[in-house]
Amino acid sequence: EFKKALFESSKKIISDKMLERVLGIDCELEFEQINLALFDSLQTLSPFGQGNPEPLFVSKNVKIGNARFVGRENKHLKLTLSQNGKMFDGIFFGGAVQSLGIGDNIDVVYSIEKDSWNGNERIQLKIKDTGNN
Repeated sequence: EFKKALFESSKKIISDKMLERVLGIDCELEFEQINLALFDSLQTLSPFGQGNPEPLFVSKNVKIGNARFVGRENKHLKLTLSQNGKMFDGIFFGGAVQSLGIGDNIDVVYSIEKDSWNGNERIQLKIKDTGNN
């Protein structure tokens, strides 16, 4: 009875709109603004977690240069993205979206990561969402 009463009461106060997932985008960036110095500056805000979310950025009119599925069961999408001649790799965990294609121009929401491999450091974008523009 308690569970039923709680459910009925909550339907009166909680709308469907309140249950929609919303990304809190902190800033729009052009790819030319993204570099290791920016990543290092962002790290001064860490540690990131529930009370201190990792900064999210949006870049618009980004071209998909390459796309392939990776990971167990091909659930993740590895992308090469470019904007005005500047290129980054991106990973979209759980983002195996069929509607994205090579050559498409999209808007992309992401956090910035540093990828280290064989002594080389580079920026990788951890994609949170995309949209066609």
